[in-house]
Amino acid sequence: MKFYNLSIDIRQRKCVVVGGGKVALRKVRKLCAADADVVVVSPELLPEFYEENIIILQEKYKKTVLQGAVLVFAATSGFTVNQQICKDAEQLGIWANSVNGVEYGSFIIPATCKKEFLTIGITTDGKAPSLSKELRKYFQEQLAKIETEMLSEIAALRAKMVASSEEETKQTKQKLEQEIAKKTAEIITKIKGS
Repeated sequence: MKFYNLSIDIRQRKCVVVGGGKVALRKVRKLCAADADVVVVSPELLPEFYEENIIILQEKYKKTVLQGAVLVFAATSGFTVNQQICKDAEQLGIWANSVNGVEYGSFIIPATCKKEFLTIGITTDGKAPSLSKELRKYFQEQLAKIETEMLSEIAALRAKMVASSEEETKQTKQKLEQEIAKKTAEIITKIKGS
């Protein structure tokens, strides 16, 4: 299988997680961090689910809960149930992720590490998830070396460049691009030097 990696805006978009265990909870927390409208479906849930700003349907899975969703996560402990969720999602034209493996859903989630707006995604296309997990830990340590102010400076320079009018000279834009490149090099040097 080959995958196309992308980041998508799911703010205020319905995402359904079917399952009430630890794996489902991790998915819920990441979806909530992305400001998705999360619906969780499971007859039994860990108490931590009630700490999240989500809709909880404490019931068995039914295909009707998928209506209007943009993403579905099959995260139950039942292999057959997860397969049915993915099949139903496919019939409805909804992207589905299955905890049973890459071959059962229509998308996978990379391991990610983040500092402010800088996100690094690592994937082995589902072939070696433990490798992705270990690399994520390594890169998270590297990102911790970066000062927040350095990232803020790059973001400010980029915003200034994008906001510049067409009347501004090509030379001004090139100068801003050079400043961004310099700041980027400083970040990389900081990571390598630590």
